[in-house]
Amino acid sequence: MNRKNNTGISVYLHIPFCLKKCNYCDFISFDYSFGDLQKYLLYLKKEIDILFSKFPASRFSLKSLYLGGGTPSLMSAELLSDLVEHLSKYFDFSTLIEFTIEANPETVEFDKFKGFRQFGVNRVSLGAQSFDDELLKLLGRVHDSKKIYKSFEILRKSGFDNINLDLMFALPEETIEDVIFSLSEAIKLSPEHISFYSLTIERGTKFFKIRDSLGIPQENEQAKHYKMGIKLLEGHGYKQYEISNFSKEGFQSIHNLSYWLSFPYAGFGIAAGSFISRIRRRNVLNLKSYYEKIDSGMLPIGLFEH
Repeated sequence: MNRKNNTGISVYLHIPFCLKKCNYCDFISFDYSFGDLQKYLLYLKKEIDILFSKFPASRFSLKSLYLGGGTPSLMSAELLSDLVEHLSKYFDFSTLIEFTIEANPETVEFDKFKGFRQFGVNRVSLGAQSFDDELLKLLGRVHDSKKIYKSFEILRKSGFDNINLDLMFALPEETIEDVIFSLSEAIKLSPEHISFYSLTIERGTKFFKIRDSLGIPQENEQAKHYKMGIKLLEGHGYKQYEISNFSKEGFQSIHNLSYWLSFPYAGFGIAAGSFISRIRRRNVLNLKSYYEKIDSGMLPIGLFEH
């Protein structure tokens, strides 16, 4: 793959279903059911059709494709294959450099991810968040640390040689020793990429209601944890290329950089954002409105910014 190629567009697909909403999460997401997921994917394809009905006979070069959520790894390999086939009507996959799917460790199964790999996915972003079981429980995660190790092993056996681990800091009652422990465990697994970002308490989350009793580290402590994390990661060959992103040589996320460098990207699905021709737009945040607009033959746009 030519990772230097900057031609083409980046595409984001939002899959808003989760096994359980985490206590800190303010993303647009809903409890998972197979029927709801099937219905949503049908409308997602309709949204794509509506947009490209405005560009008849056009086919666009695809640089990166990112499936986020939510937990897109709840999809079966067959559902993902169907989605890829639909996208290929409008996008040239021969130019694709990076195809990422976000995954919860609890959803990682060998046969499914081997199928994902066969259908073109070449990067997985695994939501570890912490290797401390007590902190994982407090965060409302459905997995424990054992599941992180096991899912990582399955991903390697499934053929993935480009894996990101998501880790958080500034967690309730977290000490610098806790941060060092989680980062050290992640480094031992030797993923190609590590995201290391701070917990933020957002309005509307379960954590927001109890924010004063959570014991979140003070800002000066958070700064120490962050600086220590940078030092530890860079000392083990992970170069910082964005505020929260670190990678081994040659494994910077193409999709992340498209956002960071203001390259064009198109988003599909509820709450998905796009940046094309210097115009930003965001889809509606309400699932009922999303379905109604698409049923009316309209793009489900909720916000324009010039």
